[in-house]
Amino acid sequence: MRRALGVGVMHACGHDIHMARLVGVVRFLARHKNLWRGTAMLVGQPAEETLVGAQAMLDDGRFTRFPKPDFALAEHCDASLAAGKVGIRAGCTLANSDTVMRGRVGDSCHLQATVHSYSDNVREMLLRGIERKAQAIAAGAKAPEPTVTVGTGTPALENDARLTGRIEDVFRRVFGSDRVVPAEQSMGAEDFSRYGRVGVPVLMFRLGTVVAPRLDQYHALGQTPPSLHSALFYPDAEPTLETGVVAMTSAALTLLR
Repeated sequence: MRRALGVGVMHACGHDIHMARLVGVVRFLARHKNLWRGTAMLVGQPAEETLVGAQAMLDDGRFTRFPKPDFALAEHCDASLAAGKVGIRAGCTLANSDTVMRGRVGDSCHLQATVHSYSDNVREMLLRGIERKAQAIAAGAKAPEPTVTVGTGTPALENDARLTGRIEDVFRRVFGSDRVVPAEQSMGAEDFSRYGRVGVPVLMFRLGTVVAPRLDQYHALGQTPPSLHSALFYPDAEPTLETGVVAMTSAALTLLR
């Protein structure tokens, strides 16, 4: 027999909600084939937290071994949005992300930073600026020339404006306007953006996860709700899953008529 290991458990970034919601959407589409036509591609993408899963799937022939889709939809948990609500935004919604690392100062020193930006021009300017400053500091101190490496990164997420408007109208009809709110632009990053970079119109919308009374309590105490990566974050599963399944199913049925 194996001994159980004492390990911590947390709801990292809402991924169990994401996958449970996807199963609900699949079940509905499978049981109601009379309501739609076409091909639905359901993706359980690996390595989202390290921002390499989408590119790995593309490199493995995702859109060559299988038909390239007309649209790509994604739903992501939001720790600060009330359960029962969805957030949606056209245009740039999440940031570029790049890891910059390694240099030599004195004997040796390993430095690492994550750099976020919204536009490709600013992204390039920041990365080149970091390299210039590292070289200048080393030269000023008569230190060995540093090695600056840009590691794993992902481009900013640009929600397709036409697709966003179309799905926002659907959400307002299904949920009512009071439950559909503008999603805030975030410096977070998401490699779902890579599907847009290969020519697929994409939309990622936000899914509220914490019931309003709990959010009100945080605000009354002057506290910020625990983030998705906090060990203190936990979603109210029933209203979150109900809203998530209905939102994604409604969007899918609209696009698959």
